[in-house]
Amino acid sequence: PERRMVRKVCGRELRGLATLEAVFGLRCREVRRAVGNVMGRAGSPVRIGEEMFVTVMNVVTGMLWGGTVAVASERESLGREFRSSVAELTALLGTPNVSDFFLVLAKLDLQGVLRKMKKVVKKFDDVFERVIEQRLKVKDGDDKRDKDFLEVLLKMKDDYEKDDGKNEGQVSFTMVHVKALLMVCCL
Repeated sequence: PERRMVRKVCGRELRGLATLEAVFGLRCREVRRAVGNVMGRAGSPVRIGEEMFVTVMNVVTGMLWGGTVAVASERESLGREFRSSVAELTALLGTPNVSDFFLVLAKLDLQGVLRKMKKVVKKFDDVFERVIEQRLKVKDGDDKRDKDFLEVLLKMKDDYEKDDGKNEGQVSFTMVHVKALLMVCCL
């Protein structure tokens, strides 16, 4: 039952028409920024793939945690760190691993892929932790802000905590679950 509920919330909050309409301004702003960056480099080489990646990541993170990070320098720092982690994770996922072919060797982690993967996951966790911490600071004071996916997840977590085991057999919804859903949505 909880899986269906989470799936339903994710579908409604991330892929619904209302959500897409709500982030229209964000999408336009990011596309204009990307076009401006490309035009500003007229006459010099441009990495279109990298520019598109940055644009898509900015839209996705804007949908997920919106204007949580208010200070521009902090937002850029988080964005760089997040993009770097996504790139590292993507590279690791594409790396051939001996342990995948010979399961007996998996515990040895001969190539260090598992160790590297744990470091990247820790980086993601740190980014999510900082974003959530900032959202919790902003949460009480600003009702005029647009609702984003992180806010929906934090409300779900609070609702589960308020219920406090009144429904027996109900699986808890913790901060670990919130971070895991953010991770899944980002990738």
